[in-house]
Amino acid sequence: MRRKGHWIWMLGAVGFSIAAVLLCVRSARAGDETLETRSRARYVHRISLYDENGDVIRLTDDSGKPMDPDFEPIPPFSTRNTCGKCHDMGQVHAGWHFNAMADPEHGRNRPGEPWFLVDAATGTQLPLSWRSWPGTWKPADVGITPWEFVQKFGRHMPGGGPGENHPSSTADRMARWSVTGNLEVDCLSCHAADNRHDQNERARQIERQNFRWIPSAASGVAVVRGEARNAADDYDPTMPSNPDRPGPVTIYDPGRFDANERVFLDITRTPSAGRCSFCHTTRPAEDAAPARWATDTDVHLAAGMSCADCHRNGIDHNIVRGYEGEAADRGQPALATFTCQGCHMGVEGADGLARLGGRLGAPVPKHAGLPPVHFEKLSCTACHAGPWPEKTAHRIQTAMAHGLGVASKEHLNEALPYIVSPVYRTLQNGKLAPHKMVWPAFWGRLTQGKVTPLEPESVQKAAAEVFRTMAKEKYASLNEESISKILTALAPKKGADGEPVYISGGQLYRREENGRVVGANHKLAQPYAWSIGHNVRPATQSLGARGCTDCHAADSAFSHGTLEVASPAHFGESPKEPNNPLMAESSTEELFESSFLLRPAFKVVGIVAAFTVALVLAVCLFSGLTGRLKRMGEKT
Repeated sequence: MRRKGHWIWMLGAVGFSIAAVLLCVRSARAGDETLETRSRARYVHRISLYDENGDVIRLTDDSGKPMDPDFEPIPPFSTRNTCGKCHDMGQVHAGWHFNAMADPEHGRNRPGEPWFLVDAATGTQLPLSWRSWPGTWKPADVGITPWEFVQKFGRHMPGGGPGENHPSSTADRMARWSVTGNLEVDCLSCHAADNRHDQNERARQIERQNFRWIPSAASGVAVVRGEARNAADDYDPTMPSNPDRPGPVTIYDPGRFDANERVFLDITRTPSAGRCSFCHTTRPAEDAAPARWATDTDVHLAAGMSCADCHRNGIDHNIVRGYEGEAADRGQPALATFTCQGCHMGVEGADGLARLGGRLGAPVPKHAGLPPVHFEKLSCTACHAGPWPEKTAHRIQTAMAHGLGVASKEHLNEALPYIVSPVYRTLQNGKLAPHKMVWPAFWGRLTQGKVTPLEPESVQKAAAEVFRTMAKEKYASLNEESISKILTALAPKKGADGEPVYISGGQLYRREENGRVVGANHKLAQPYAWSIGHNVRPATQSLGARGCTDCHAADSAFSHGTLEVASPAHFGESPKEPNNPLMAESSTEELFESSFLLRPAFKVVGIVAAFTVALVLAVCLFSGLTGRLKRMGEKT
């Protein structure tokens, strides 16, 4: 009996072990929700929509009318949960467009375009960034919370970042995240191939504080009526609204749902150039600028390419930026093939096709006759990208800074911030490249050499009387007199520290006892610049296509162009700086350029000298030949 019981016990243990293994395998398979096709073919996204609680959106859930006591509204769908059924949203959120708050180490890479805190009345244009780019300020430095940041700049944000990274410990009495919901990463902002997806509608919903409703409204899957900014503080989207302060209601389009209550979303892996252009458009901001139809697009787009053909990414969404040195910055050698040089000319010392260049059929330039020093001193964009340099750099506007792409009647050329381009400055690798540039302008307090910015609202409040007496214009007309009065109004009271100052146009302005405003150079007043990658011009329109004098001549805009210091304040005539200090300050450049004045004469002298030498040689040869023939005749 004891032996029989022993075998029974052993068989039971083995059976239990097998069952446990099978259960674990089954559980692992059930929990693995990441699906892949491993194909270049586009996957048809005929899918169920999920709300922020992870429940499937069903039209049959709707009952009654919005104001009925028993009304059960259908919630908006959540991209985090809908897309997250197949895609690792954790990796997506770590991508370049979403990780500025979570990964400030990106500030060590090449500086990019910042956001701008703008206030026309106080003449403020302050570059902001969550990243550690030198010359920018953290939003918290000027009292901007994640809530306020989304309100100001959400129009050109694809979501995530401050839209989701807002811990409850953040001291922000104005925030109403429980009412508005999070500003989730909206995958459709980039990956929608359907022209029904409306970025303007997205901007309108942000203005209404309908954050959680944005994917539903912008995609056209639903119509959203009502505004979260008018809803009661205790608003709950799953409950009937307060009749006095109703919140948003989602009304889905039944035509978008099939018989299984699934929705077809036209999704592309490679976003179109138009999707990128909504946030990355640049336009001239001068009345004399040519009309849009008279200008050309980037040569790559004209050839049928898309932005994402070069600026690629995986599921991690760490988009290739394509600058020299990015491979070393990110520790990924393959990124070197996505620079201008890597794509067109190949990567020296690389293996396989990366060494050959000509990626995607890119022409391999010969640069015949171009001295090698140009490749050591100049970036590819110095000759091939951005507007053709003129005597004076022009003022421009960008989508992120000026709200381009959002339908408005307020797109004026005079709008702050004042950005100028192209401006030639050196990159981190020492090469010269075209940039966009802006001079910061803001009010602050100076304490032991350190300036702390002041919020524009606090400046307006402290100097309310001054601003009331100033000319009532759309954009502030600050001059020495008005600045002096504002600095007087900002003078520290009891318990306040720091001398009030105004930074603008590369100067830090202080008020002397006699009321006179004096300026001086200060490191915080230095301009902020970020390099230009586009639009790329064809080779026939590159600098140097007409010869050396495109750059090396006394009247060359590249070498001797000027730059007007753009400032919201007016102190007489605006100062000017060299647009290209590297060339303007070169001790040998003027001497080299002067040689071009005499070069035609050198050519004539050279031709005459060559002809003379050739004639002398011919005479000598003829004389020698005649003498030799004569001697040969005498011998015979």
